[in-house]
Amino acid sequence: MAHNREYLRERFVLIEEIYESQYIRETSGNSKKDEKSITKPGMEAEKGEQDKKGPGNNFYIILRGLPEKATEDEIGSFLVDCEIVGNIYKITNEAGRSSGDAVAKLLNKINLERALQCNRKCLMERSVFVTETDMETYNKHIIKVEKMDTEENTFIRLRGLVWSATEKDIKTFLHDCNVKTVVLTTNERGKPSGDAFVHVESEADVDKAMAHNKEHLRERFVIVEEIYEAQYRREIKGAIQPNQMKLKTYSDSHLRLSNLPLISSELDIQTFLKDCKIKEVRILKTKAGKPNGEAVVEFESDDDVVRGMICNNSSLRGRFISVDKVETSELEPMEETERKVPKVNPDDIEKKVSHTNQEIEAGKTGTFYIILRGLPWKATEHEIAKFLDDCDIVGNVVIINNEAGKPSGDAVLQLLNKIDLERALKYDRTFLLDRCVIVEETDKDNYTKHIRKLDKVNTEENTFIRLRGLVWSATEEDIKTFLLDCNVKEVVLTTNDRGRPTGKAFVHLDTEADVEKSMMHNREYLRERFVLVEEIYESQYMRATQEQKKTIIASAKLEELEKKVSNTKTNLETDKGEQDNSGHYIILRGLPGKATEDDIASFLVDCEIVGNIFIITNEAGRSTGDAVAKLLNKIDLERALKCNKKCLMESCVTTEETDKETYNKYRRKMEKMDTEENTFIHLKGLVWSATEKDIKTFLHDCNVKTVVLTTNERGKPSGDAFVHVDSEADVDKAMAHNKEHLRERFVIVEEIYEAQYRRAIKGAIQPNQMKLKTYSD
Repeated sequence: MAHNREYLRERFVLIEEIYESQYIRETSGNSKKDEKSITKPGMEAEKGEQDKKGPGNNFYIILRGLPEKATEDEIGSFLVDCEIVGNIYKITNEAGRSSGDAVAKLLNKINLERALQCNRKCLMERSVFVTETDMETYNKHIIKVEKMDTEENTFIRLRGLVWSATEKDIKTFLHDCNVKTVVLTTNERGKPSGDAFVHVESEADVDKAMAHNKEHLRERFVIVEEIYEAQYRREIKGAIQPNQMKLKTYSDSHLRLSNLPLISSELDIQTFLKDCKIKEVRILKTKAGKPNGEAVVEFESDDDVVRGMICNNSSLRGRFISVDKVETSELEPMEETERKVPKVNPDDIEKKVSHTNQEIEAGKTGTFYIILRGLPWKATEHEIAKFLDDCDIVGNVVIINNEAGKPSGDAVLQLLNKIDLERALKYDRTFLLDRCVIVEETDKDNYTKHIRKLDKVNTEENTFIRLRGLVWSATEEDIKTFLLDCNVKEVVLTTNDRGRPTGKAFVHLDTEADVEKSMMHNREYLRERFVLVEEIYESQYMRATQEQKKTIIASAKLEELEKKVSNTKTNLETDKGEQDNSGHYIILRGLPGKATEDDIASFLVDCEIVGNIFIITNEAGRSTGDAVAKLLNKIDLERALKCNKKCLMESCVTTEETDKETYNKYRRKMEKMDTEENTFIHLKGLVWSATEKDIKTFLHDCNVKTVVLTTNERGKPSGDAFVHVDSEADVDKAMAHNKEHLRERFVIVEEIYEAQYRRAIKGAIQPNQMKLKTYSD
């Protein structure tokens, strides 16, 4: 064993201690091979390495959650009581690293049962899952990692190549190796994958190639991996050899415009390319005859083509347009399509009308809506329309944005009839830009909700903006100063249901030129906060201002109602309020630490909340992520429970019904009564030997009325004290001492209410009440 990992020629050798039973099995297997002679190379791998006793005697397991550093020996030791047939095969990912999984073949059912008893046991402090698997799974992985006896080990794979890498580049990179063949692979779209498979002359060349691992080829470093011949043969199937690749030829007079708004006309495109002389504009369409967001433009001269290319990534109707060259092979099908002008037959029209009427009677036509989830963030309306190529889409594809104005990965759209709906649902869980997209039917309300946020009416004036992230004290004058180079017509500062500022404002400007000027102020600072400036449409502006007017009226009524309630409210009514059985209570868990009462109220926007929302805090005075609220009736409770597991500030919030006792427990801790005097503080983290005199010295600039030092159940100091000061000014002075040191410990100072003070000092031992212990002489 002392020779373990020593070198025999150019390779180091692993030495393992085995038992006699393993030795007998392995040597007897070899003697049988000698007697019967070896059959075709690799036949055992092709047949799934079936045991000669019959497949019924073979059992297979898969181990998951293994540590990356775990070796076959360590896994064998983990399964120490099990008799393993052949090797344990560790499964690797595309990068050649351990995936944490392994497969093994067991001798019989008794060994399988022993292996399954190791499920959830620990290997290197990691819990490993052991489950039974089938022969197909075992063979699938064994083929990937096992080397055939006759395989030549003169193959390597290069990963992470620049896309423009050629065979010559790779041979230069491997300049000290004798290269036989280079195969550059491509993806499904025919574009370079960044991988190459190389066949070299000898195993010595493989060692030289491995010395170039992580060296740079141009601006990227290349990963060099050793592979076997079987892997090489599998991977190069269908790969395009450099000599098989067709050279692309591009038109000298045409350009393609992509990501166009679906409502774009020829006039819009000519205006977009206003500096160019245009011969012809062809707006490309889908099979259903709808624009697909692309157009091919033919120019008068080469100079016009150059001017057209300069317009790449310029804006048209608020969208960035891509301008690219067009392959000559793409132009021919376009011309053929244009030459074929279908003749309209009146009989066909009548048939089509009658067929449509039949569909209407059968319920196949109408309006149908779908929602797509899991879209790539870079996906455009045009790409989504292409994804649903054989579906007839009504209007635009509406990509849903999150609060930050970035794509959420969801989109909604309207389809022409039921046939299109069925076609669209067939695309469920298919791939768009390497992402699995979920396609589901939705209702008109959901579609309308999102289209109202994003959709622009054709007649709308585009002279409106929204400001977000404003300081709450921002005024109309502040906003006009912020937009000093814009002609501002109107500013509407929005408030929530309680009449408090939301940090948003809607602004009506004079011209579209002013909108462009205002967008230049995006993310600039107004006092201590930066402001987001967003372009919106007139319909959005009108809805927001109307809602604000309703909010102002509602808040005025609410204020009036609160005044009436406060005039008639008494301490007796407060006590009765706690005993009210008509209310329903909820607890919210998993709230963001920064969530305010207003944020939570907006989250429960459809629910009528009685009183305040109480955010529960821990001993340090920080939010625990929980809150309780009282609802008016059962309908509000049902609405609140529908918000369960929805997101607030990217945190998933759990909403559950709770009882009155839980609600009252937290309410008593947090709520301030109307008659309470706010001249009480709580000191935490005191040294146990702290006295009333120490605390008065600590709060030397405050007028202290009373100090109550609390004790625990054993009568020992708890490290807390409750202090009653003379005025609210003294409370402010006391708060200035927060986290200052009293002797060797810093003290936390918290402002509390009278009700909390009264509850806390119940049972607390006053210094003058303490009994002095007397001892016998």
